[in-house]
Amino acid sequence: MNYPTRAEIEELSPDERLRLIGDVWDTLNETPESLELSDEHCALLDQRLDQLEKNPENTISRDEMLRKIGKTN
Repeated sequence: MNYPTRAEIEELSPDERLRLIGDVWDTLNETPESLELSDEHCALLDQRLDQLEKNPENTISRDEMLRKIGKTN
């Protein structure tokens, strides 16, 4: 398998690099069961889920978050 070198990646535009990251991420997303989480990550996810369940009013939707940071109308 041929991987692009760091120099080749650095020659890409920021948009091209983001697309590359997205493509790699998508391949990982196809088999999430193959990724192992550390005990620390599992504990952090459990803690965040507990916080969500106890205080659902403290959350906002993805769309609202994007509006707040000015990414959508």
